[in-house]
Amino acid sequence: MNGRAFAVSATSLVGQSLGKKRPDMAQAYSRYTRRIGMTISILMGISFWLFRRPLISMYTDDASVLYLGEQILAFVAISQPFQSSQFILSGALRGAGDTRAIAVIIFFTVLLLRPGLAMLAIYVLGWGLQGAWLGFVVDQMIRSLLVLLRFNSGKWKRIKV
Repeated sequence: MNGRAFAVSATSLVGQSLGKKRPDMAQAYSRYTRRIGMTISILMGISFWLFRRPLISMYTDDASVLYLGEQILAFVAISQPFQSSQFILSGALRGAGDTRAIAVIIFFTVLLLRPGLAMLAIYVLGWGLQGAWLGFVVDQMIRSLLVLLRFNSGKWKRIKV
């Protein structure tokens, strides 16, 4: 969740920059904040991947829980960069006052896409817990893409607050 901390920074920096009538600074701060956040999230994801067993074994020594925990932590590791990116750019868009676009993206992905994918993976494909987590990862990837597309459109620079 380190992306949330960087999202707060992006929100403040973008809001201040646009308040100063400096959309160029807002864009630069957004990209810089995302770059730092993504670097940290990639390093965290690699750590989660490489140290799955030791991390899970801090909480249990049950073999079946360890097995499932390692699989789930692999999904968490993969999702880190996508989650971080969408948190940070969503924060930047909120700082610009582009809250409606973020609300629509979150509504679509969290309330429709993720549960739909999870239900498909669990009940239709029979993938169980791993299917639910795969739905989570796909949700994060799609949400990250949608937020990135909105950010790259530049419409947020012209919103009147």
